[in-house]
Amino acid sequence: MKMLFPWEEIRTTQLLDDGFDGKDCVLMQFTGLLDKNGKEIYEGDIVTLSNFLGNWIVEWSNKLGQAGFTLKRIDDDCPAPIRNAGKIIIGNIYMNPELIKASE
Repeated sequence: MKMLFPWEEIRTTQLLDDGFDGKDCVLMQFTGLLDKNGKEIYEGDIVTLSNFLGNWIVEWSNKLGQAGFTLKRIDDDCPAPIRNAGKIIIGNIYMNPELIKASE
């Protein structure tokens, strides 16, 4: 398992020359936001919030009455606006599934 970004890196890797067809590929959408350390936040990232307990997953949702990226706490189905301050990325759902199980 490997994360590649930005697109230029993906396009120029040996993967494309070796017949990589993208079928086992997961595209993670950039939210346009940065965590408090300046790291880009992507859909599927797992974050902690300085003002809330637990781990949160960044996901696309329309549960708040409008479509957009939200934060969903791992131990319930309650979305929160992603604009909350103090986000720190601790992993993502693809490379760190143990973070989801540890919070349940």
